[in-house]
Amino acid sequence: MTASRTFTVQARVGAARRAATRERILDATKRLLEGGDTVAGLTVARLAEEAEVSRATFYLHFPDKRHLIEALFESATDNWDAIADQAISDPTISRDQLREIFRAGVQQGVEYRAVVAGVTELGEYDPEVREAWQAHIRRTAETMAPYLRACRPELSDAQIRTLTQTLNWMTERALQRMLGVRSEAWCGADELTDALTEIWWSLAHPAKG
Repeated sequence: MTASRTFTVQARVGAARRAATRERILDATKRLLEGGDTVAGLTVARLAEEAEVSRATFYLHFPDKRHLIEALFESATDNWDAIADQAISDPTISRDQLREIFRAGVQQGVEYRAVVAGVTELGEYDPEVREAWQAHIRRTAETMAPYLRACRPELSDAQIRTLTQTLNWMTERALQRMLGVRSEAWCGADELTDALTEIWWSLAHPAKG
């Protein structure tokens, strides 16, 4: 094996090892948040211990807790964006198809509820994190706007924008308050899926009920 090929193989192995370590830290953080820990209460020492890495290794991947939570947040929003980009913009989709989209969204909300709780907490005192979360809500609302606009052509662009953003904030709050890690969990994912479907369908098709 030539020296250049050896270097390439070693570089790939090193990159794979670093990626695996980074994922281990992210997974460890998600577990701790799911267990009820707050972002403020998490220390780098505890995060490193949970991930089974040294503090020095932790800092090689994340300069601080904020960057760690932002990385988790990006993973969550990537999954949500993929769901929102489905045929939600098609006004001909059926009620059952709409429900399937919301079912997938609620499942993602449950999977990442601890991450969202952490982002919400961090956003209380970090304006950049808060703006990133608000931007995500606006982006999701913009994705769903064509669906509502096609179904309700009598509404103005301003009304569509206000409605979709309001409904997306409502959905985010419902997930956190009803199914979040610190919620009373008095309803299930199916019930929440049905409720969200009913709200969106009734708004888009008021004459159909």
